[in-house]
Amino acid sequence: MKSFKQVVSKDPIKSMRSGSDFAIITAFRGGNSLTSNRSKNKILKKSLEKMNINNPTLLVGHWQESPDPSKNWSEYDSSELVDVIEESYFCVRPDSMELQEFMDNMKELMIEFSQDAIVYGHGVNGHILERSSNFPIGTLKVGSEDTIASSAQGYSVIKGTNKAFTFA
Repeated sequence: MKSFKQVVSKDPIKSMRSGSDFAIITAFRGGNSLTSNRSKNKILKKSLEKMNINNPTLLVGHWQESPDPSKNWSEYDSSELVDVIEESYFCVRPDSMELQEFMDNMKELMIEFSQDAIVYGHGVNGHILERSSNFPIGTLKVGSEDTIASSAQGYSVIKGTNKAFTFA
């Protein structure tokens, strides 16, 4: 029989609402082909499973970026921003793993897979962890993809569903 945490971890929204520690991480990088990015994500998933972070949930993440990489997104009107899409994994900290170990593992994977940052949090409170800093990004907001997409710079959709969430 599956434990409550195993059942909850398949639904990121339920996991966050239940107070779980979590991280959202990807191996996708701009400039790589979709095939290459998906291959790297498979390697990431195996790395997560070796760390006993089982059954990570696949998300489709959207982030509105500047059309000019040398400029900040905030310098543009929202209609000019480019929707960058990447597949990522929602991971729940296993009960058997201390929080510091979980965060150390996520940071190690962030560096190994050449990521600039990951999203992490406890419950409905999200944060960005960069290589040298971290900062809060808000509380969980849930809705359909259409509703969330119209009001958020960045959001995630649970792959294969219309369930979307962001932190604001």
